[in-house]
Amino acid sequence: MAAKDDEIAQMAREKITAIYGKAGLKKDYGELVGAREVPVIPGTGTKTLNFDTAKELSESIGCYIRSDKKSEQQFWPLVKRVTISLPKSPALLEGIVLVDLPGAGDVSKCRSDMWKECLSQCSSVWIVNEMKRALSEKVADEIFDTSLRTIAGGGECHNITFICTQTDDIDPENFRENYHITDEDLDIESNIDKDAPEYEKKEKHACILSRNEIFKEEISTLFKDKIKKFLLGDEDHSNEFFDVYTVSSKEFKRIAQGKSTVLDRNETELPALMEHIKKLYVSHFEKKVKDYVSEVSGIISYLHFSKDALSSKYNKRLQHKQIILNCLSSTGPSRTSIKGQFESFQENFITTDLLKYNKTKNEEKYLRLVYIRTEQRKVHRKLEKEILQRKKLIYNSLSDSIRDTMKQTYQECSDITGKESFRKIQEKLKSAIEVFKKTMFHNAMRKMLEEFSDLQKYLVDQITTQMTTALMLGLNQIPEDLTGLPDVSEETEMMERCCESLDLQVF
Repeated sequence: MAAKDDEIAQMAREKITAIYGKAGLKKDYGELVGAREVPVIPGTGTKTLNFDTAKELSESIGCYIRSDKKSEQQFWPLVKRVTISLPKSPALLEGIVLVDLPGAGDVSKCRSDMWKECLSQCSSVWIVNEMKRALSEKVADEIFDTSLRTIAGGGECHNITFICTQTDDIDPENFRENYHITDEDLDIESNIDKDAPEYEKKEKHACILSRNEIFKEEISTLFKDKIKKFLLGDEDHSNEFFDVYTVSSKEFKRIAQGKSTVLDRNETELPALMEHIKKLYVSHFEKKVKDYVSEVSGIISYLHFSKDALSSKYNKRLQHKQIILNCLSSTGPSRTSIKGQFESFQENFITTDLLKYNKTKNEEKYLRLVYIRTEQRKVHRKLEKEILQRKKLIYNSLSDSIRDTMKQTYQECSDITGKESFRKIQEKLKSAIEVFKKTMFHNAMRKMLEEFSDLQKYLVDQITTQMTTALMLGLNQIPEDLTGLPDVSEETEMMERCCESLDLQVF
């Protein structure tokens, strides 16, 4: 607790200095409250600045985001968020939002809440750490006890990237001693004079690359399985959920300036990291394109139906609701995630083999099945988005339930003042937790399970209702007033090609 108390005290000093200047640290509470000269703070709580160059931007926002500009007044401890928007440029990826969050476990309640809120909405999370601290136990605990639980609770993250920085900061002698590495291990020729500058550069270069590979392997061993379980449950069908990069921005910058360097451009791994974000970008927008192509394919297939109905024997035999319920309750491979369950349902409901068979045997039935399959995909995508939002509420309900139980105690603690108030508050909180602990966590868990059960029932009802409608619309005879629809056979062929290029199993 002592270290935490020191951090809180330091933060308080920084906030006082930001408002009252250094002189404020010498005044008592009454003097600060009655101070007449305080900096002008916008009434809206926001301030908008415009700049023509990145250099102007960097120089002007330092007081809002940095703590090392001692020559000017610093507002950063009071700042909740700084948003930087850039004009449209072909060099920038459209729609990408980069969020630089405070470190996990920040003592500021405001920043901690903002951190959790933002993290739960991220589709990709990058954990950035100095090379020398990348494998420390403290960092690992911080990531898995705080970061990943928030990420998994949100359910929106599909990739975690671990980035080790400052790879050029290395002591070759110390590194070689720790890992018992010889010149032969580093592929350094034995005939090179060890006192020559050439040897020193080769040694440092080889040690950097060797350490990079060692750390990548160790980080993957330490984190990969845990991250996989957090994001994918027990599934093993994805190999793209975790990546490790070892980068040196210092060397990359020196290369751009034409200066002498130890690493070449690709060895800094900044180019690879740039390609990585492009890949994530393409993957994100590919989903949107697939949704659009799928929906258009369904509409085209519906327009291409023959006006003749399927045989009455087929219609009579088809029991819409029962088919859906059977597919929901049967699978094949067990998949624990929502996405996995939806994929299994998609495969079981209208199989690819069934589509292939009817494509050659019964074109009318084939096009109707394509329409139904695209409607099913549309329902799934809509429900996936709704599930993400409801999951966030459900995971938050655990802490909300505990907070509600402790609300009266929190209020009583806020009224405690005077000497030893901190100790008294601690004792009151400990006492309340001891009283409520037997029921508080049980009730919170029961409430969460009930909400999950309600979500499950809601999904079954929605899928049953919406797919029954799609089945009835797709399999019943088309009304006579649609006889004037245009021929869309060419459009159908075009959509088939689009789906094939996107590896989208619709047709």
